[in-house]
Amino acid sequence: MIDSLVELTLDAFKKRLNEDNSLLVQREWGYTENLVCYFFPAATIEEIEEFQNEHNIKFPIDFKLFLMLHNGVQLFCHPKYGDGFEIFGLNEIYQHYIEYNYKDLIPDGWFPIGSDNGDMLFINSKDYKDNQRENSYLYWSNKLFVDNAKEIGLNFERWFERFLMYNGDLFWVWGKEKTYHYYGRLKQHLINIEKYHK
Repeated sequence: MIDSLVELTLDAFKKRLNEDNSLLVQREWGYTENLVCYFFPAATIEEIEEFQNEHNIKFPIDFKLFLMLHNGVQLFCHPKYGDGFEIFGLNEIYQHYIEYNYKDLIPDGWFPIGSDNGDMLFINSKDYKDNQRENSYLYWSNKLFVDNAKEIGLNFERWFERFLMYNGDLFWVWGKEKTYHYYGRLKQHLINIEKYHK
């Protein structure tokens, strides 16, 4: 049995990184760029337990294992402009959940664990049971509009594996775009490139 798919995924991903933790990534329409990843030191099991008890939050086992490897990461960041996808550590969860008072804006049992340009990744603690990997409990929301949040249909470790395999693309929203919208965006992109290069 696999003890930690999160650890296997991270180990494989880090083998693909250059010495400066950068990776050449291909995006749609032939766009490629070296993006950088930042990995923060692990949280201890004592810090995690104290955080859960203090804030009445219960982490799923796979997310807890992630925190015990890295207390937060920033993935696929532009080397000059930053951004990228942030998976929160304990401090960032506290900041978003308590300091920014998201707790009062989101459904009971939800807490944020990641962000991409303000769009949020949430765990719904009511959707998982202790130490059971088979539960799907992740939700994706445009900004804090959680009334329209979409269930991803995955737990953290399966989502994380796919996210790294797809080089940081938001794979869980791919099937939502109509083909004609895609080609409309491509047409506008090509017009912009032509204007830029004149």
